[in-house]
Amino acid sequence: MTTSCLHFLEERLPESTAADRKAWAQEIVERGISLPEIFPLLTAKFTVRSRFIWLLSDIAEADPVRTRAALPELFARSQKIQYTPLDQAFARLWLTAGVPTEQEGLAIDRMFALLQSGTVNVSIKYNALRVLQKLLEVYPEVTEEFLLVLEDQEGRHTATFDNVIRKTILTYRKRLS
Repeated sequence: MTTSCLHFLEERLPESTAADRKAWAQEIVERGISLPEIFPLLTAKFTVRSRFIWLLSDIAEADPVRTRAALPELFARSQKIQYTPLDQAFARLWLTAGVPTEQEGLAIDRMFALLQSGTVNVSIKYNALRVLQKLLEVYPEVTEEFLLVLEDQEGRHTATFDNVIRKTILTYRKRLS
């Protein structure tokens, strides 16, 4: 990607719409642009980096394999800037693109923390729950802890999310019996 493309995104992201970002994500995928080449947008001004995170989700939907390959580098960069919404965005990115093998332990820890957090919204918690469900296929030994966390969260959220929690608990309790 040339610097002009990076500048284009930096200039256009603040005023972008969801349709714009989907189109740009498709173009990035079609042109085979390396995702780390656009990661400098993580340190841009707030409106650029927040919409860049949304763009990353769109890229993950369009090309989950390439996105999954770039997630370890994205995570390493995210830890240097300590941008909380990016940290929470990993729930969506890992759900959409999958968790790279080298990040599975990290993802389990992070997703449990998000599920138990009193400050993140239900959407993020839902994504964290779904990421954990995928990881339970690889790490079934974490199932009991997963159920304990869900039982602890039951009754603390919207009726819809509490229903998801109850159904998930029932499903996993049946699997254990």
